[in-house]
Amino acid sequence: RPFKCSVCEKSYKDPATLRQHEKTHWLTRPFPCNICGKMFTQRGTMTRHMRSHLGLKPFACEECGMRFTRQYRLTEHMRVHSGEKPYECQLCGGKFTQQRNLISH
Repeated sequence: RPFKCSVCEKSYKDPATLRQHEKTHWLTRPFPCNICGKMFTQRGTMTRHMRSHLGLKPFACEECGMRFTRQYRLTEHMRVHSGEKPYECQLCGGKFTQQRNLISH
């Protein structure tokens, strides 16, 4: 099956069937990225995705000026300045600024 859907990667044996299938995505994902063509169900999700292409980082740290593409990344970064470590290991008591650091610990 050489004809693969660019959205969900399902494969089809002929291009006509693939085109028919891809229309189902357009109905449920009406917001396309103007750069790569990826489709999104919500305008906000598409807008956030566009930042990755455009290099936009609208969220700035008032302490050091570092900029981020997403609000939650700025929130995580602010813990560098505040010293807050809200994630604690239940086994050893180690504390971490980011949940992913606790998980990898």
